[in-house]
Amino acid sequence: KLLNPSEAKIFTQLCCCIWDLEEAHFGREKVLIKDMDSNGRYSDETWGFNGSFISHLEEVGLVYDSFLQLDSKRTYNATFFGKVHKLKTNLKEKQIDIVALTQVGVEIFNIVNPKSNNNYYKRTLEYFEKINILK
Repeated sequence: KLLNPSEAKIFTQLCCCIWDLEEAHFGREKVLIKDMDSNGRYSDETWGFNGSFISHLEEVGLVYDSFLQLDSKRTYNATFFGKVHKLKTNLKEKQIDIVALTQVGVEIFNIVNPKSNNNYYKRTLEYFEKINILK
């Protein structure tokens, strides 16, 4: 109710890029992986929206900036619209920047019924391979 049309559109586009991450000890989260492009910036063009809007979505309580701390002892199940992958690092630790949905964000995600952003999916898998965490 409180979202204006442009906020709703951006949030819907973000929902098309959401991974479901699950790890046995830490539960499950819905997250956007902030993949990096060749210039070291986040890849807005693969998301389909301007990443500067993420801070606004955080202000309205739909998301929060976070990170995923992978270590060699844990494996994450990463699911993207039904496509399941295993994430694990061989390094002692590996950190990945993410944007996680809040509880309210998850509730709206479940209503939105988003369609997968396949360009983002492909680029994120390439990123996982590049940093050697896709198993």
